[in-house]
Amino acid sequence: MDRPPSANLRDLAPSEKTEAGRQLSVLAEMVALVAPADAERIAASLLAEFQTIGRLWTRSPQAIDRVAGPASRVARLLLGSRKLALEALAASLQGIPIDPRSTALQDYLVLGMGSLPDEQLRALFLDAGGYLIADEHLQDGTLTRLALYPRTIFRRALELNAAGIILVHNHPGRDPTPSEHDIAVTRQLGRIGRDLDIRLVDHIIVAESGTRH
Repeated sequence: MDRPPSANLRDLAPSEKTEAGRQLSVLAEMVALVAPADAERIAASLLAEFQTIGRLWTRSPQAIDRVAGPASRVARLLLGSRKLALEALAASLQGIPIDPRSTALQDYLVLGMGSLPDEQLRALFLDAGGYLIADEHLQDGTLTRLALYPRTIFRRALELNAAGIILVHNHPGRDPTPSEHDIAVTRQLGRIGRDLDIRLVDHIIVAESGTRH
């Protein structure tokens, strides 16, 4: 039986223009809560500067004020909404064993780290049952480089009496594919963890488009 042309399937996917229009509409609706007379202009200016709502959410209040206006309440509203969303996603991870491939964890990590302008390392420290002990930001990097220091990671794990660690770092942009350096460091950390009886459960790479393990 003949298959329908693949172009028909591509037509089902939302275009970049459609996605941009949707983001503009949602952002303008939110901005209208504090700046109703100028919501569409402010929303359009913010997206022109930061490209996506995800990137906008990770910028400083000063950066948002520079576009929206220093006297506006837009930055406070937008960053408050991000904090609320992160708290809701974090709450869904409490009281259950952490599955590194769960949708809940991936949503939390993408929202929190996927649009950051520079690389950042965080660690989820787990007890013997896989329950979350602590979720901590450990190190900052640059746009293209993040040095992982085993001493810092495992010293903190020992302080918390953790049995396992899920490491997470982001790639600025849309590609979460691990680099050769990422893979080599993960193997090194796994060996160190085995010597210390601390399991490296996973190393998750986060970007705007999703996660890779």
